[in-house]
This record gives sequence, C-alpha cells and structure tokens, in this order.
Amino acid sequence: MDKRLERALEHSNLMVTLNNQKNILMQKFHSDRIFYCNGGKFTVTKELIAFVKVSNPNVIDDDNCTPIEVDDTFYEKIFAVYNEAINKYNTEYKKLAKNRTVEGFVSV
Repeated sequence: MDKRLERALEHSNLMVTLNNQKNILMQKFHSDRIFYCNGGKFTVTKELIAFVKVSNPNVIDDDNCTPIEVDDTFYEKIFAVYNEAINKYNTEYKKLAKNRTVEGFVSV
C-alpha cells in the first residue's frame, strides 16, 4: 500500500477512535450527574445549581416534572455531585488527550 494512503488510513482510524472515546466519556459524565432525592431524579446542571443557590426553594420539580420537597442541604448535595462528576470527566479527558495511538485510546 502507498505510504501516503497508509498514513491517511491510520489518521482516519485514530480520529474515529478518538471521537468514540470522547462520546463514551461524555455519556459517563452525563450519567454521573444524576442525583436521586426523596423519590425524585435530578440531572445536576450548572443551571440547576445556580437556581437552587439563588432561590433556595423548598419544593423543586425533578426531571419528570414531579414536585419534590427538598431540604436546606440540597444545594450542597447537588454541588458535590456535579463537582465530583466534572473532576472525574476532566481527569479521564486529560488521559485521553495524552494518547496518540489507537491502542492508547482503547486502553484508557
């Protein structure tokens, strides 16, 4: 096979693998941000954290639009969930960014 064609194919495989690994990391990040409280399911986002911090609600609707009563520690709990998820995502993303081979991406 021509060297240029071989390098192009290798680069293409590398990009496909990198994008797949990034998608897997993003899916893990999304699932790590899920928080259950008082029978409700919340996907913790920056917007939810800001809303709870500013308004300090006693009742908030969850992902299914069901009103759920929350206590004063709700903010700290969701902040901790988001912080842990983003730090885990950052660590794994840095590992992924250091690899330059298909084998390196798959082994992460």
